[in-house]
Amino acid sequence: MNSLINNNSTQRRNTACNEPSNTFFNSKEPKDLYNDLFQTFFNTESPEKKTWIAPLNLKETKDSITVTAEIPGIEKDKIEIEYHDGVLKISGNKEDSFSNENDNYIHKEITFGKFSRSIQVGDIAFEKSIADISNGVLSIQLPKSEEKKAKTLKIN
Repeated sequence: MNSLINNNSTQRRNTACNEPSNTFFNSKEPKDLYNDLFQTFFNTESPEKKTWIAPLNLKETKDSITVTAEIPGIEKDKIEIEYHDGVLKISGNKEDSFSNENDNYIHKEITFGKFSRSIQVGDIAFEKSIADISNGVLSIQLPKSEEKKAKTLKIN
């Protein structure tokens, strides 16, 4: 019974790899596929080559939108927040203050350099916005513009 199951599994796997839609997989060696997957999933490029993206959350209430972004290790004077045509842009620069030219790293994952993140937030009253950073978490309160706030109409 086990040999029947194994043979059927192998047959299915072999026929699937020969389909035209899998030409990408057929053109690469298994170790190359594994390395590509590993580098993509774990982002194993050297920190000098990486561009990093600050993860963020958006929360909407009736009156405002709150953007929370993780940007550890960046001083507030190295962060820029801009708004134009409904798009909020957060950018900055994380400087490498840990290492120097003579350091001989065996493994290095901490990324440094510039980052930029743009997100569609719609029509807001940007001049009334408030930004704060604490423990590497940037929080931006974006009040909605009066025209975009939800309004209700009572029926007489």
